[in-house]
Amino acid sequence: MNSQLATRHIGLVQAASFAVASLAMLTGLAQAADTTYIASENANSYGHFDQNATNTTVAPNGTTSNFLITPNNPGVSAMGPAACAPTSAANSFIYLQNQYGLTGLVNLGNPYGTISTLAANMNTAPATSVGGSQTNYTGGGTTDGNFVQGKEAYLQNLAPGGFTAPNGQKYAIQTVGQSAFYSQAASGPWKGGVTQTAPTAQFIEQQLAAGEDVEMGISWSNGSGGYSGAGGHMVALTGINYDATTNSGTVSFVDPTNNSGGNITYGTGDAPNITSSSLEMITSGTYNGYLKFSYTGGASGIAADDNSGASTTALIDGVFAESPVLVPEPTGLVLLAVAGLGVLMLRKRRSA
Repeated sequence: MNSQLATRHIGLVQAASFAVASLAMLTGLAQAADTTYIASENANSYGHFDQNATNTTVAPNGTTSNFLITPNNPGVSAMGPAACAPTSAANSFIYLQNQYGLTGLVNLGNPYGTISTLAANMNTAPATSVGGSQTNYTGGGTTDGNFVQGKEAYLQNLAPGGFTAPNGQKYAIQTVGQSAFYSQAASGPWKGGVTQTAPTAQFIEQQLAAGEDVEMGISWSNGSGGYSGAGGHMVALTGINYDATTNSGTVSFVDPTNNSGGNITYGTGDAPNITSSSLEMITSGTYNGYLKFSYTGGASGIAADDNSGASTTALIDGVFAESPVLVPEPTGLVLLAVAGLGVLMLRKRRSA
């Protein structure tokens, strides 16, 4: 995902071949020296569901229902403040539907029912109220491993035979990723490879440039130079602009605690709009090689939604991308390809 033409002739043609090869070498060096990672997707193509929605909510198709992610006893525990992972997955599924003409990934008549189902598949644990507060919660949430496995289980239960695009072809949804805490070998059209490594700017750029939906998991700064014990969050990533030479840049994303955009009428108590972000790589110490970023708005700077220190800085600890993969018919030449290569999966890409 994430050739070299070698033809021997004589005379001027041979000289031309040498010139082409030299140019290719120079081009390769230029590419190798490229330290800028820029890619973006249309954030309006993503869903904008709110992980804390508790009031009457208008679904994208115009129907009105009372979606209750948060139980009626918010002083004890609540799923909403811990539901950033399933909510971000649903937001990215909307992107897949819009980008690739798929249907059925999200129940548009009851999108928060979809989010609740995803939360169940992901073993998302509810958050616990801090001191009986109805606005400040801690703990709960979804691990990287449960996020990936739960999403795949949801997709397999939803459409065991794959999703049908308007052209009649069958597609499955494959996940690939980088996670500081989790790894998973590729196995079949539903399961992509997740490597246990700190997410890189190059990987993020590749996935966004390929037209895939991307979720980003973060760990909040604990205020003592570390990123443990202060909670975490997950968003739907829509863009990156990072220069490794200057070690500076930005990321853009749909924050499920952000109340802007989309066709959803949110309840009260939503976080403010995102107004800025900055991105850099840590170059020494325990977190050497990790990307960290700061932003204002959304879930940053507030204690609710498992950000106990009200931090505005976070470490990027997991990045996951999904894309449709063509499910081949087991006949003819395709059958031979399956026998020779395992499973033939042609990645459906957005045309330039």
